[in-house]
Order: sequence, then structure tokens, then C-alpha cells
Amino acid sequence: THTQPLPPLSVSLSVCGCGLGRIHSPEALLAHLLRSFVRLASLIQNLTESGKLRLAADMAQVELALAQLTRLASVRLSDLVEPYQALRSLRPLLFTELEAIPSSSIVGTSVSYSVVLHYLFALSPTIKPPHTLKNWSIEQYSTWLAAHTEGEALDAIAAALDAYLSTVKARGESKFAPAYPVMRALLQRARA
Repeated sequence: THTQPLPPLSVSLSVCGCGLGRIHSPEALLAHLLRSFVRLASLIQNLTESGKLRLAADMAQVELALAQLTRLASVRLSDLVEPYQALRSLRPLLFTELEAIPSSSIVGTSVSYSVVLHYLFALSPTIKPPHTLKNWSIEQYSTWLAAHTEGEALDAIAAALDAYLSTVKARGESKFAPAYPVMRALLQRARA
């Protein structure tokens, strides 16, 4: 059989209509895919223990696929340091006790504060995540996050935490979800 050579990556991406036309290299594409996966993984809601196990298995599968893709595209993993480190670091974070998360060395270094804070929304269903304040789907919110800065993401998270605080006060309650003080402390640290 005779196969046609593939067109250059930039042509393929602009023709596919997938919104990635600005990405012109295999490294940039793989980095974008890793960042998107990590961001979407952090936005999963009501994450149970079995859900964490499935997500960790998915992360392992992404790593295996990444190894194959980097080999096929002649890309070195060292070219993907930041997004690859975020993927590798998020997996153990899934199984870290809530109280230990703020002292984890990966928070704010390997994994951005916004990703960690978004993940913490999943651990506390009573605290509504930022996208619900705008009545956005997770996909819409993820697209918004991709187009905005870490500071803007932290502002959206702060607004969600403020809304939760207002709701608790309006009900006359004084007890907060266990994740709330951890999230406030991380948010304050991120803004320091």
C-alpha cells in the first residue's frame, strides 16, 4: 500500500478546526494537551475514592501515550518539563490527606495553586466551584481558564470561596466544610 506523507503539523491543526491552529510544533501540541488534561482533571466534581483510582489510572495511561508520542514526534520529555511535571505531581496529590496538602512541596511549584484549589472543590461538594457562579459548563470554564492568567483564575476561585462564606453566614452557621480553611490558606499563600 502507498500512503501519503502527513502535512506539516501547523497545516493539520488549522484544517482540523480544533482551535489549535496557533500551535506550530509537536512540543507545543503535547504541552497543550498535558496542560488541558491536568486542568480538566482538577475540575472533576464529587471525586470519590474509586474516582481517584480511575483518574490515577487515566494519568498513567496518559503518561504511556505521551512516551509513545514523544518518540514518534522526536520530542524529548525534557522539552515538556512544566506540563509533564504537573501531570506526574497531580497523581500523588489525589491520595494526600487534606491537611497535608498545604505543606506539600509540589503545591505552587510543580502544580499551580489554581489546579490544586480546583481539585479541592472536588473534595468538598458543599463549596460550589467558580464555573457554577457564572452558570458555565466545565468545558466553558476550562476554555476560559486556558485563555486567562493564573491571577485571574485565583480571582475566580476567591469569588467562589466568598460566595460560600456568604451562604454559610446567611444560614447562620459557623461551621465550615473541612476544605474551606485549607483553600483560604492556599489562596492567601498564592497571592503572597
